[in-house]
Amino acid sequence: MIRSKGDVRIIRRRLLERMRRRVLAARGNVVSFTLRRLRRDLGAEEDRNAGAEIKAVLEALAARGLLEVDRRGRAPRYAVRRGSPLWRALTGGVEQAEVLLSEAMLNRSRR
Repeated sequence: MIRSKGDVRIIRRRLLERMRRRVLAARGNVVSFTLRRLRRDLGAEEDRNAGAEIKAVLEALAARGLLEVDRRGRAPRYAVRRGSPLWRALTGGVEQAEVLLSEAMLNRSRR
């Protein structure tokens, strides 16, 4: 359960690490994520606050154009394409991706 800003940072970092592993293991040009799969992979299925934070991160990245969103089905599917700024940041390391994420979250909070 999220109790402090430190917990939020841990969730964000674990999310980026998981996304990085998926991008590095990709055999194609697109890697897609669903909120349900990411929550399960991070062990946050029962924690609603963690799920809300994961969704906020994905939506902030999508609003910035770093993730594509397909909302045709029941649940949105988020995708990152090879060659995109997020893909390059994830392959460069979690620290680079954290910089992109912090910029996206900052822009989101200014609205």
